[in-house]
Amino acid sequence: MTSKMYRILVTSDSHGDPGYICDAIDNIIDIDLIVHLGDHAADIREVTKKYPDYEYRSVRGNCDAYDPTIEEDTIEIDGFKIFITHGHRYGVKTGLDRLVSHALDIGADCALFGHTHQPFCERVDGVLLLNPGCGERYGRPGSIGIIEIEDDEIKGCVL
Repeated sequence: MTSKMYRILVTSDSHGDPGYICDAIDNIIDIDLIVHLGDHAADIREVTKKYPDYEYRSVRGNCDAYDPTIEEDTIEIDGFKIFITHGHRYGVKTGLDRLVSHALDIGADCALFGHTHQPFCERVDGVLLLNPGCGERYGRPGSIGIIEIEDDEIKGCVL
């Protein structure tokens, strides 16, 4: 049983504007890990310079063709397996079936994805799916996701 809550800040699709990620870091307490899900993966490297004491994980997106960041990753925390991807290779703009199927195939409890720019947090077939949305775009404010692991439970929300 987890004694301390483990909190993950999830971002995606910053498209050259890492400021909203910095704002989230400044305003959310007890962050243990920061995850960036691609589309301007270089933004998270800028954030790490300003906040070097955090742990970071990131993947590249469809707009990061020449970025050296890996395409997919899995994270294991307190017995929970979290799959991270940008989502474009799973066709997330037209549905989540392929993403859910892959998450189930690899035994993931949670799948984090971006690409659609639409905030989303829902459990599908037992897999917690979270898309944090994107930075400020087209006059809409940016959004970020939070994953919390505590007391043998994984949950998420979008802010």
